Amino acid sequence: MPSEDKENAVEIDAGATVVNSGRAIADGGGKSANTLGPKLIKKLARPSGLSRLIQLTGDSTTSPLTWLMPEELVETEAHAAIQKWHTSVRKQKKTATVAAEVEEFLSEVRTDLDISKALLAVAAARTLRSIATQLLDLSGRFEELLALADGVTDFEHHPWMHQLLGVELPLTLAFDLPEFGVSDQAIARAVARFEECTGELMDGDGLIDHRYLSVYGPLTACWARCHALAVKLKLEFREETRVQLEWLARTYMMMLRPDGTFGGSGYDSLPAPREMTQTVLKMTPDKLDKKVAEVCCFGEKRKLRTEPHQSGLSEWADTGILQANWKPGTGKCFLTFGNRKCWMEVCREINLLGGDCTPQVTFNDETLSIADNVEVVCWEQQDEGDLVELSFSFGNGVQLERQIYLARDDDFLLIGDAIRSEEAGRFSYRCDYHLAPGVEGLPETETREIYLKDKKIRSLVLPLGLPEWKAARTAGSLTCRDGMLTLTQTAENQTGLYAGLFFDLNRKRSHQPRTWRQLTVGESLQKVRPDVAVAFRVRVGDDQWVMYRSLGEKANRSFIGYNIYDGFFIGRFEEDGQIERMIEVE
Repeated sequence: MPSEDKENAVEIDAGATVVNSGRAIADGGGKSANTLGPKLIKKLARPSGLSRLIQLTGDSTTSPLTWLMPEELVETEAHAAIQKWHTSVRKQKKTATVAAEVEEFLSEVRTDLDISKALLAVAAARTLRSIATQLLDLSGRFEELLALADGVTDFEHHPWMHQLLGVELPLTLAFDLPEFGVSDQAIARAVARFEECTGELMDGDGLIDHRYLSVYGPLTACWARCHALAVKLKLEFREETRVQLEWLARTYMMMLRPDGTFGGSGYDSLPAPREMTQTVLKMTPDKLDKKVAEVCCFGEKRKLRTEPHQSGLSEWADTGILQANWKPGTGKCFLTFGNRKCWMEVCREINLLGGDCTPQVTFNDETLSIADNVEVVCWEQQDEGDLVELSFSFGNGVQLERQIYLARDDDFLLIGDAIRSEEAGRFSYRCDYHLAPGVEGLPETETREIYLKDKKIRSLVLPLGLPEWKAARTAGSLTCRDGMLTLTQTAENQTGLYAGLFFDLNRKRSHQPRTWRQLTVGESLQKVRPDVAVAFRVRVGDDQWVMYRSLGEKANRSFIGYNIYDGFFIGRFEEDGQIERMIEVE
């Protein structure tokens, strides 16, 4: 984002219009305990006013504060308390017990603030109205919670905690206890924090900076709740923020894994329930997003007449999502490429791969390190599929270009690493792909393919640069041990090397007979070396494809009678034997 926009977002007013909406405003924040009186306390506890927050985010048996909560927090006492307090508000039972627990929590909350205490603080704010008659000093408890919001500093080190305390907490108090009159200044500060954080962390199209991907899910949940509160409080955001949130709603649906958790957030988290999706959709006025959600989130079997872009890539955020379509369980690939590393997740019906998959390269027995930031060389979104190409510079004149292509209807993923060098030498290549929890590799006995499976075979992996039969000698391998799928290849006295993995994501097709082989590439009636250009033919069941990659200078070349000048090509064999182009890149 432009630096001047970021600077403006830090200002307290942040371009927001704060509407009083009949709140009683006091310069110090809220009323004192002496001015409340028994009548007001009883009014606060009337059943008609106890369900406002629950109605706002859906009447679920689970607290909205647990949406996409990391598993490490689910096993804590904080989670148990949050859920207990939520149940108490819903059913209006055990209010005396909850009041005592809230009192005890607030007496200790100022020491050693962490994410658990931040969640509990918001949970306490959501509970205050229902336990009003059980508290000796409701006003004091209100002020103690409001003071936590003013105690937050910056969001860079822990944005989730910053947004919980600095934004959601004061907005919750303002909405659920309007009789106390949270000041306009306090609400303006909350709006400013919200706009600053969303503006600084996201790229403008709803994709988050890769450094914060692990909390993207909980942050999205928090932002959705805050937005819902802001709408009820009749607060206005700047145009940039509104656009950001609209795109976030679309990106949210892209980021959901088949199990309802968030891509990139680690596998141990709670899934996003229906109520969260409904709350997120309130951030966008686009009716198409709501139709997409009906298909990809709510399981309605209908065909979308218009399909918005299913994928996204941000060089600013070093983050990308490749998605085949909007159907549940579709093929997806999440990736980040910041800090000179490449991290990737792959899923299709279940989570298949996930983790650091930065390529490791040795040149003339010297282990090379990535010398510069990873760059995006190519980003193509086409009808047949999406392609992203990343460039890794290893220094010493050695470059690696990684192409990731996700085919939509053909339902496969190609990950191809092409190494180029200014000088010929000995290359050694290795790449480790972490299997998702519950997934294991099942190798064939006589051939080099590997199945990825849980209780069922879910995917087939073919090492394109290696011979199909194990009996054929080669300096490379595809293995699966200790939860890791590992591809290795070497090349002697060459200026390049191509290492590619073909993932068949159609589990039914993966059971069928398959074969693959490297094709001869010709140029000027001469066979070219594999460090100049490579081509492969893959067949699984009745489906056949051909892939081509140039590693040297572009030239007019041919393979199996097909002429090509471009640097990258994937085609599909039709029934008449002709090759139909799927993607072709210069």
